[in-house]
Amino acid sequence: MKNNIKEKHSFFMMKNPGWLKMLLFIALYFAACLVVFIFPKSSNELPYIWPATGIGLAILIISDHKRWHGLLLGLFIAGTAANLLMGQSFFFSIIWMSIQSIEIFACAFLIHWWTGNPVSFSKVEEISALICASTLVNGLIGLLGAGLYVVAYGASFGYCWQTWWITHSASLLILTPFLIIWNLKDRNDFLNSRLKIVEIFLFFIIWVAASFLSFKPDSIHRVFMLQPYMLMAIITWAAFRLGQRVLSGSLLLVYVISLFLARLYNPVLLWGGESPLDRLLLAQIFLGFLAATSLMLSASFRETCDAEKKSREENQRIRAIGDNLPGGMVYQTLVDENGKTHFTYVSAGVEKLNGVPAEEILKDANALYDLVLKEDREQVFLKKKEALENLTPFNVVIRMRHKDGQIRWIHITSSPRKLDDGRIIWDGIQMDITERKKAEEEIRALNSTLEQRVHERTAQLIASNQELESFSYAVSHDLRSPLRAINGFSHILREDYGSNLDETASRYFDQIFNATRRMGLLIDELLKLSRITRSEIQYRKIDLCNLARDIYEMLRIQYPARNVRLEMPKHMVVLADRALMQIVLDNLIKNAWKFTLHNPQACIQLGSRKKGKQTIFFVRDNGVGFDMAYSDKLFGAFQRLHSEREFDGTGIGLAMVQRVISRHGGAIWAEGIVGEGATFYFTLE
Repeated sequence: MKNNIKEKHSFFMMKNPGWLKMLLFIALYFAACLVVFIFPKSSNELPYIWPATGIGLAILIISDHKRWHGLLLGLFIAGTAANLLMGQSFFFSIIWMSIQSIEIFACAFLIHWWTGNPVSFSKVEEISALICASTLVNGLIGLLGAGLYVVAYGASFGYCWQTWWITHSASLLILTPFLIIWNLKDRNDFLNSRLKIVEIFLFFIIWVAASFLSFKPDSIHRVFMLQPYMLMAIITWAAFRLGQRVLSGSLLLVYVISLFLARLYNPVLLWGGESPLDRLLLAQIFLGFLAATSLMLSASFRETCDAEKKSREENQRIRAIGDNLPGGMVYQTLVDENGKTHFTYVSAGVEKLNGVPAEEILKDANALYDLVLKEDREQVFLKKKEALENLTPFNVVIRMRHKDGQIRWIHITSSPRKLDDGRIIWDGIQMDITERKKAEEEIRALNSTLEQRVHERTAQLIASNQELESFSYAVSHDLRSPLRAINGFSHILREDYGSNLDETASRYFDQIFNATRRMGLLIDELLKLSRITRSEIQYRKIDLCNLARDIYEMLRIQYPARNVRLEMPKHMVVLADRALMQIVLDNLIKNAWKFTLHNPQACIQLGSRKKGKQTIFFVRDNGVGFDMAYSDKLFGAFQRLHSEREFDGTGIGLAMVQRVISRHGGAIWAEGIVGEGATFYFTLE
């Protein structure tokens, strides 16, 4: 708003006014200071008009306040020169213009502080600030001006003070608004049609004639007795019909006419004092009230018009939105003093939504209410009654029968508000949610089917677990019994008939013993794998470094000839199942110990690193490594990348590790280079 108003000022207003414009300002003020001397007065009397104050204030208001100091200095010099030119003493002129400069600055500061924006005198707030400046500030500064005349010329303090106050106030109320308003580029309220031009022309003819008759005391005036206060009725015409340009121009015109007639004819008014100059002051009082009242009326009327225009535009915007609302309508209802409801507005979507034309609903509200299914009417009645009692929003989902016979789901949202006369206005919106309801029904049907599938799948899982338990029992009992028999009978044969066996037969017996031992290990590993799947996870804080340290010490005891170095931090705490993480580290560290067998400087590293918010743990070795082309086989059961002759093992360990990590909500993967080592990474939830 502030920037927009600034851009409207044309002649005087600029961000940094140049010296040429400043000189024009000063010249205008200088001429205004000289005009006052056309009215004869004694040396101990203040000037009976003073237009310079209004001009000086306008100059400051339409200029950037950062340049006020330069403008005030120029006005001070111009005013001092004018006083010296008309015979005033240098000392008196300096003090007189100092007081004038203080007055202009104080008025400009008050208006700027009050409004906070560049002034266009189109708001009541701005007119109020001008009235306060023209009365309060002038009244206070007038004490200084009157005191100067008392000291310099021995004049009457009271008479000088009232003269200052009246003349300066009239100048501010008439000249300042004129200069500001006519300096604006916006001419929307001026000469915008031929009819308006004719009306303005007619107004000025009547206004000039009334002004001359009001302020020229001749026989015609005495016959018609046209009193000046009758100008108020005419100026109201301009205030409400013709805009602020015509209003401010007419105020300046009557001001000039009254002063012109006062200069040629005495007295200017039939009522007042005996002195013509007293009557001139009285005329300025009247003109000040005329200006203040008409400007306030005009600003108030303009604000009202702007508010109504904004309200109309807002209503048009809301109605445009309502008319283009897909699948719904906007409405407004009025509940009169008898409790009867009338639709005052329905948007264009009502006919598509319900099949009833808007005109029919506006005539009779029951044309819409009758479409509500009987089963839902009580719900609407109760919800609406509750909302009306508490003046709270009304929200309900109902079914309505479209004119084509289809049943549609409608979501109604409405808010009541009480008017000053006691009537209730409802602003609401209706939306067709039939498709949404159908989608919800489909989702419910799918959920029902999904629940059935879940039950079936759960039953299958329970059956699978039972089969797995049966398998585990079979493995632990049925398969172990034949192995024990084979192993036992082989021992008996070797003990009883070992002396009769040759070297080849003994070697066969060794292979039988090794095979049964390996088969037993495989059975044990399979049982462990099945238990991992079925066991319940007990989450607690555990230190992976402590687990790794225990495993490492056990391996050193089992293989004292090995020289393997373990590198890891002091602590690495995670939230996991202790028993299951024992299986993970046991398999990964034993694998690293196993595959570094041929490296005399074997090293195993346990550590972690951050990737975003996730922690990645790893076990790294400098052993034989592996070919990344076969990395997808690492975590499969019974999958081996090295022969049993090179490195022993069952091929179940990494499968168990992956199962444990998966149950913890994590992931595991590996990287390796043949001959350089391998690294196993894993994450936990």
